[in-house]
Amino acid sequence: MSKIFFRIGQKFQWRGIGYRIDEVGLPDQQIKVFNIGLKKHELYGIEEVLQAYCADDLEFERDDDIKNKNEDPNQNQEGLDYSMLPGEKQDLIKQRYQIIKSLLDMQPSQRTTALVQQHSEAWFEKLISQLPLEEQEKLKLRRATGKRMPAAYAVSDRSIREWIRQFERSGRDIRSLLPQTQRSGGRGKKRIHPIADKKLMQALEAKFLQHNRPPLTKAYEELIQTITYENKFSAEPISIPHISTMRRRLGAMDPIDVMERRYGKDFIKRNGRLIGEGVRVAYPMERCEIDHSILPIIIIDEKHHIPLGRPVLTSMIDTHTKLITGFYCSTDPAGYVGVQGCLYHAIQPKLDAKKDYDTSHDWLGFGIPDTLVVDNGFEFVGSSLEDAALQLGMDIDRNDAYSPWLKPMVERLFRTLDSQLFANIPAATLKKIFGGSGYDDRREYRCLTEKVLNRILTVFFVDIYPYDAHRGLDGRCPAEVWNAEIERGRLPALPPDNQELKGLLGRKFTRKIHHYGIDFENLRYQNTESKDLFKLRTKLTTLSASEQQVTIKVDPTDLGSIYVFDHIYSKKFIPLVAVPSLQEYASGLSLYAHHSIHAYQQQLIRESAKSHEISLIEARNRLNEIISRDLVTVGSMRKARRAKRLIVHSDSKTKQTEKIDHPNDRSAFNYDDLGTQEQEMETDNYSESEGSFFSEVVDEWDVTNNILELR
Repeated sequence: MSKIFFRIGQKFQWRGIGYRIDEVGLPDQQIKVFNIGLKKHELYGIEEVLQAYCADDLEFERDDDIKNKNEDPNQNQEGLDYSMLPGEKQDLIKQRYQIIKSLLDMQPSQRTTALVQQHSEAWFEKLISQLPLEEQEKLKLRRATGKRMPAAYAVSDRSIREWIRQFERSGRDIRSLLPQTQRSGGRGKKRIHPIADKKLMQALEAKFLQHNRPPLTKAYEELIQTITYENKFSAEPISIPHISTMRRRLGAMDPIDVMERRYGKDFIKRNGRLIGEGVRVAYPMERCEIDHSILPIIIIDEKHHIPLGRPVLTSMIDTHTKLITGFYCSTDPAGYVGVQGCLYHAIQPKLDAKKDYDTSHDWLGFGIPDTLVVDNGFEFVGSSLEDAALQLGMDIDRNDAYSPWLKPMVERLFRTLDSQLFANIPAATLKKIFGGSGYDDRREYRCLTEKVLNRILTVFFVDIYPYDAHRGLDGRCPAEVWNAEIERGRLPALPPDNQELKGLLGRKFTRKIHHYGIDFENLRYQNTESKDLFKLRTKLTTLSASEQQVTIKVDPTDLGSIYVFDHIYSKKFIPLVAVPSLQEYASGLSLYAHHSIHAYQQQLIRESAKSHEISLIEARNRLNEIISRDLVTVGSMRKARRAKRLIVHSDSKTKQTEKIDHPNDRSAFNYDDLGTQEQEMETDNYSESEGSFFSEVVDEWDVTNNILELR
């Protein structure tokens, strides 16, 4: 996905009429647009344009729209979603983006031929530096003679200019850097034996890159011993590399990584860290910081007043204006759910803050950040965030572990919340709610509901924090700096499709499409009106079992719907909603809350099974007593059956026996009705009993008893 900017020349469709932005940065936050239909200029406020964008009445024109309309969708074999591409193509796209990244902010006149050529030479040397010297010389010779290069090393001034042209023309869409051919060029060969190469790296790992800092000769001795041992069982002798080869391999490694593994991370930080004024930024949303914090407050369920624990706040702050652009607060543990919710809230224009939360001012922050600064938490490391960032045109700046000074703004924000907001809210805090020495139902606690806490945070982020003087802004307040930048026409970028944003930020899973829909976490989703879904499932039934899996994306904050990726035909996501019996339960329910409810459901089932176990044993004992008491002993079962046949045979000669209908008589049973009845029973049981059980678990949760049980 590309991103658009409110800049001169940008075109958009509004109410069926085409417009072109001719002037920005006018007084009162207005922009001058040219009405293409009426051929005259008009003035509109930025807030009015943003309201039309949020209502999906405004559509921006992208350069790749014209190209996509003329293309045959069946020719697009890679799909429209970056996360659906093969891993090697994703790596190649990332490499090309890193090569052109430093040249994108330059004016075209500054990108001279000499500069681009020097840039391509530097990157070529960097890419081949990890290879053996012989392989490096071969690649240099092929490049000098103009022969075809492998895709991973095909860097030239001409290719760099082509990548920049494609990237800019597509609205800075990362997918425009996808190679147009699957030919990857020659592979090349190494002089060193593959086993010797592997043993060399293992020797460095075991005998050199250690905290006791042994000499390199110890690693070389280890290499000689291991290869000598391998030659005893190898049909073809393996040559032992020279120690100079080990030195070259060590020299190709990152020196900081080598020092860190031999001296430790603390040594690098103590001897190499210099804290200055930090990264300088020039405009809003150029660089944003995001992080989590556990708040010192207790959250209770609004309906049942059940203690839910301490909430986790995920916040994002703009480093240029020091404005909080978005947040997500929930009792869910710190994870991608909070990251996704915070990003979605931060990017969207929040025009209803006054109406929804009764604030005195509008929420000013919105837009896609150019760079998102994160730490090494597990929720920030994964394909979901990286794929979303690449499609939004957003860079991820991942800090080193235990380095909070690299994102000081958001760390300072959490300290400000503790000192200025939560210090004035009397409430007890607990490490554990259930079990241990945590919640005591005989004691009184001052708690808040999640709805009230979100309102408190919104009022603080909208009415208090933005209008307090900030030392980092030379005494100005964040709201003043933001409004001044907007007056100058520096509006942040927004995604072209507002509807696609939430699905784009979702988590990826793989599932199978059945005739009744898709099952996900004991919930069922359907879309009986989608022709694309029916066409996709029909095609999948002809494939093998391993090829019938499809990729789905789930919004962890709302299980009311999921999205299925059609990787065969439309290359788009198809929405599915929960079945009617589960829609009320799943709508607005987070994935973590659903897991908690399902775990409680399983606990009730286990307890119910234990209570019935005693009654079942007693019933079996009574049945055995009846059998033992009323059992009649006969001499021989064979003689008894023969006597019975003689009696029946003699009676048949004197009178005609009447046929008696019996439940076990199969002659009068319609087997065709059985399949229909079973199918109806299966559907009814799922839609009524299975769907209502989740609601009963929530509605019939007794506070006092269940707290004691969960201890």
